[in-house]
This record gives sequence, C-alpha cells and structure tokens, in this order.
Amino acid sequence: MESRSINELNYEQVQDIINKKTPMNAIFIDVRGPDEYSAGHIPGAYNVPLDTVDSAFKSSSADFESSYKFKKPTPNDKNSNIILYCQKGMRSRKAAKILQDIGYTENLLLYPNGYGEYGQK
Repeated sequence: MESRSINELNYEQVQDIINKKTPMNAIFIDVRGPDEYSAGHIPGAYNVPLDTVDSAFKSSSADFESSYKFKKPTPNDKNSNIILYCQKGMRSRKAAKILQDIGYTENLLLYPNGYGEYGQK
C-alpha cells in the first residue's frame, strides 16, 4: 500500500489540543518503550510500544482494550484522531507507516519532535 503524507503538529498545536483550545478528539499514543513512557510522557497519552503496534492494531477491539487500557481507535474516524509521538520522531514515523499499511489513512497525525521537545518545555 502506498504511504500518504501525514500531517505534523508542532509544540503549540499539541498544547492547544491538550488544553482543549483546539476542538479535536484526539488520542495521544506514545510509541516509546514502557521504561521511557514511565519516566515521562504527554499528559493523557497511552503507551503502545513500536514493537507491538502492528499486532496491537490488528488484534480484536476487546484484546486491544484489555492489553492497552483504552478503546482501540477506529480506522479513518474523523471524530477520533490518533497523534503518534516518540522521543525524536523516528519511531512514530515507523508506527505511522505500519498503521497506514493496515488501513489507518485518514485520522493519523504526527508530533515529530516528540517527548524530546515536550519534556524540555
């Protein structure tokens, strides 16, 4: 499947979403490892490590929710955007490609500067 470009967010846009200044239903997914996530993450973000993204999003909704403790996002649901981030953007881009390949093409966003930037501000 051909990869589509993904809209990228900057720090100010992420802050506006978190602070509800931008009306958007969004789920922040941190694709770093569990240790990195535990050391600090964007408020409200869920952890789905990169090495589990493919199997996680191919699993049933019930299995996904049981493993990750949040409702599995629906592909291409304009009312529920998925914002992927990691430390510096490499893993989140890989996760985005995986999700695109399994049908998440319309509701993906990237915060490429990730926690490396967020944690510094």
